Amino acid sequence: MQKIKNFFSYKVLLFTLLFPLIKTQAQQYVEIPELSSRNLIFKQYQEEIEENNTAFFNDRDSQMSFYTYTCVKKDTLFTVSSRCMLRQETLATANGIIDAKQNIEGKSLILPTINGLFISQSPSNSLEVLLRSEYNQSITSRTPSYTINGQKYWFLEGKRMSPSSRAFFLISGMRLPLEEAVVTSSYGMRISPISGKWKKHEGIDLAAPVGSHVFSCKNGIVTKAVTNDEVYGSYIVVSHDYSLETLYAHLSKIDVTEGQVVSGGEKIGEVGLTGLTTGPHLHFEIHNGGKSRDPSDYLHQLKNTEKD
Repeated sequence: MQKIKNFFSYKVLLFTLLFPLIKTQAQQYVEIPELSSRNLIFKQYQEEIEENNTAFFNDRDSQMSFYTYTCVKKDTLFTVSSRCMLRQETLATANGIIDAKQNIEGKSLILPTINGLFISQSPSNSLEVLLRSEYNQSITSRTPSYTINGQKYWFLEGKRMSPSSRAFFLISGMRLPLEEAVVTSSYGMRISPISGKWKKHEGIDLAAPVGSHVFSCKNGIVTKAVTNDEVYGSYIVVSHDYSLETLYAHLSKIDVTEGQVVSGGEKIGEVGLTGLTTGPHLHFEIHNGGKSRDPSDYLHQLKNTEKD
């Protein structure tokens, strides 16, 4: 009987000594040393992702857990999300990343095991503010929340970024196509100054003197360099990443050729009066996935330059 008591006392003492360590470890994330299928921890992570994806599509409960991984030189947000079978927006919102092209070498990333959006309860950057505004109506008292690196987030399982927030995330480095810009005609329905009829304006008009330099708003490849079009006059189309295209019309001069690679901020032409126009300006369009988009959703500098 005495031996049993002594053994029991020993177990209690051992648990008491180890409890702080157990508690501390429980607050830490499981670390993945490398994104290789040969690594057992990474293999376990991938299996959890697959199980949760299957559960979501079969309307079953998913089980959230978190891992961590420290990025090496060759890693990008795209390659890490691809290897982990995790959407870029899930990876980005869990780690406070606002630019898809951000350098993540040496960064310790939190890797959740369920795809969705992490909505910050205390937004600290432009993307978090935008997402909070867009998805505020989706958050209820039943929405799960998590604390990641001291920050509290609501989690919306299966949700994707809207076109506007995704554009901001993918194209946060986009710049204005002119050194100075005043929007004289916005995107959307308007009375055409040419025909006098209601018609959708597929872009925006930026007033500028003839000869003003026009710049590519982002890195890309020139897919069209056209002269003498009846409507657009001389115009350029630049293709960028993620099915994005930009169009620059009514130019007086084209400085690039089709197939040429251009950098963001590189001069590609000059403002003119060619095509159907009532005065010198740059007609600027953004197309995403083959559809025209409002440039003011992408170029947030325009919100302070629109003409009343």
